[in-house]
Amino acid sequence: MDKPSPTTPGPDPQQNENWMDSPLIQLQRQWMATNSKYQLAALAFAVLTAAITIALWAGIPKLLDPALTLPLGVVSIIWNATDLILVRMREDKIKLKWHIAAYCILWFGGFTSAGYQSYTIIKDPNSVVQGTSSSWRAVLNFLCATTAIMSLLHFILFIRACLETDRRKKDLRVRDLMIALSDRQEQQRMQSSWSAFTPSPVTPHPGLPDLPEFDDKAALAELGVAEPQEIYTEPKPRMQPVELP
Repeated sequence: MDKPSPTTPGPDPQQNENWMDSPLIQLQRQWMATNSKYQLAALAFAVLTAAITIALWAGIPKLLDPALTLPLGVVSIIWNATDLILVRMREDKIKLKWHIAAYCILWFGGFTSAGYQSYTIIKDPNSVVQGTSSSWRAVLNFLCATTAIMSLLHFILFIRACLETDRRKKDLRVRDLMIALSDRQEQQRMQSSWSAFTPSPVTPHPGLPDLPEFDDKAALAELGVAEPQEIYTEPKPRMQPVELP
């Protein structure tokens, strides 16, 4: 009768589900879900910023320099759309340090652009804004507002990325500490299991007298037996020499 061949146990699905439901994974999922909402809002305002910039540039070219807001809106659209697609595909390929760098550039550039536009509207040396119709001035004011709101959302995303980076570093230190403690407990358990098989030294009963130590040389001297010495003898040759006549 053939013996059943041993099979290698596969991964436990229950253990995999428990790992996916761990607190660290849940916190990361909550952060990604909240972050996606802010990114959707930033993406919407980026589309508005780019569209209004193109409309103003096409309507009155001298009213606004498109280099102030159009590149900012296009970069924001590309970045937020790419990140949202990767999150939707459940692929966390963009590291947090790139999030921090991108949002820092976007919010700083956005606030700078919005501030310069506001200064141009208030104090226009060429009076280009003052000479246009009220509808175009309202559109320009709306562009400044959308740029400022988009920059504010990028600033919030920047702060969230910094806080999430710090939290993950702390979680990593806690995980390393837990692994070290687990390894130490495992070593102590193995040492205790090995000590159970190691014979312990025999301790005399407290009621019995201590026995004197046995001296080999003294015992041999009392019996009149000389101390054994090593005697060196030359080894005999295998063949004896024969004298020829």
